[in-house]
Amino acid sequence: RGAVEHRTGQDDVDDAIATGYLLVNTNRLDQAIAAFDDLLSKHPRLVAARLGRGSARALQDDLQGALEDFDVAVEVAPHVTDCLKRRGQSLAALGRLDDALRDL
Repeated sequence: RGAVEHRTGQDDVDDAIATGYLLVNTNRLDQAIAAFDDLLSKHPRLVAARLGRGSARALQDDLQGALEDFDVAVEVAPHVTDCLKRRGQSLAALGRLDDALRDL
């Protein structure tokens, strides 16, 4: 199992990812979601953006929205432990314990 690479080698994309995570980490969740929405409109399968927006959604108690992002992240990068962990946490919070156990 691997780790998610947040750098793409494209400065504008990398800056947008970093900005989104800064917004999540400073609890500016609506702004973070908007930043990741913009990024995902151009790069819908970008795992780092899916994890960032999913995390912001989970922190806002939008567990279904978070799960949707984490499902795409797992689809794109099934070998990345963080994708599985975050999806498992969302599934557990939704009461889907058997499904969560498969990911955790």
